[in-house]
Amino acid sequence: MHFQGKKFDSGNNVLASAIRNNYCDFDASSTWYEVSGPLNGSKAASFLENICEINNTLLQWLVADFHLCNGSHDTAPNWELRPTYPGLMGLSEIMITRISGAMCGTSAFGIFSEYSLPLLALSELVNYNENNDGMVPISSCAFTGRFTANYSDDFYLGPFNHADTTCRNGGDPCNWFANRI
Repeated sequence: MHFQGKKFDSGNNVLASAIRNNYCDFDASSTWYEVSGPLNGSKAASFLENICEINNTLLQWLVADFHLCNGSHDTAPNWELRPTYPGLMGLSEIMITRISGAMCGTSAFGIFSEYSLPLLALSELVNYNENNDGMVPISSCAFTGRFTANYSDDFYLGPFNHADTTCRNGGDPCNWFANRI
């Protein structure tokens, strides 16, 4: 899903939900790659409500760049992904049987870029208590034990932040995408 040129991380959730509700499905020849998806939600969704209401904070640039607020100081719909949201139940089980691979990040700082400090700050403020990419905790993205630290493998887990896994900052995330073509 795209909105104003930006990827919605909830696209994986929307597709899994559509499959669960019998709106669509994949055949055996289809491929589906999940990237940094918050399948089990993210504590950041609750925290972002506070950020959307505050002006002139360190995180305002990040909030604007990722379209996390809708302009009226409310959290954008794509971040209504609190871990307690009942609509998330069972989505990872649907994906496990259908995805061909996934990439998840384990470092809010990631590859040094303009996103590093804002995502690290968000990670510290949210306090995930586990590895995360600044927006999504590892337990919500890497929901299967098939991940390795090698970008040539279909299930890739690396020291990247949420922006890095979109290939905005080059490096191994881009190599992972290139190997999927």
